Amino acid sequence: MVSKLNESAAALAKSEREGAWREMARQVAHEIKNPLTPMKLSLQYLQKAISEKSGNVKELTESVANTLVEQIDHLSQIAGEFSQFANIGNTKKELFNVNEVLKLVIQLHSMSDNLEIKFYPLQDVININADKTQINRLFNNLILNAMQAAPEGQKI
Repeated sequence: MVSKLNESAAALAKSEREGAWREMARQVAHEIKNPLTPMKLSLQYLQKAISEKSGNVKELTESVANTLVEQIDHLSQIAGEFSQFANIGNTKKELFNVNEVLKLVIQLHSMSDNLEIKFYPLQDVININADKTQINRLFNNLILNAMQAAPEGQKI
């Protein structure tokens, strides 16, 4: 009797885990499909304009490119969040200078034409013991949020 009860409990737990994974997969698929729709529609609209030799193809191409970049960024964020969720509890702590990580992240984002980032690092070396990848992701997210919130051409 106890053996059958344990087997039933194990089967129930397994079924619940599988159900949770299915639900998460469904939600991730939904999140991925959302940005794909405007990407496809934009490209189809551009294809039509090109085939009809419309006069505004250059402007339309720029608009479509902006849409694609924005949606790809969104997909990248979804992938990053899913990856982060999958790695919960797998942090690799190491000692590093937080100013150096921030400097590299800022250099990456400074390549944008319509953005100027002012960085005033502290003179002291600031070593922290943390997961460098997560700190890098933190700084990237902060800068991306600031870029989205700031008017175009604004310094952050």
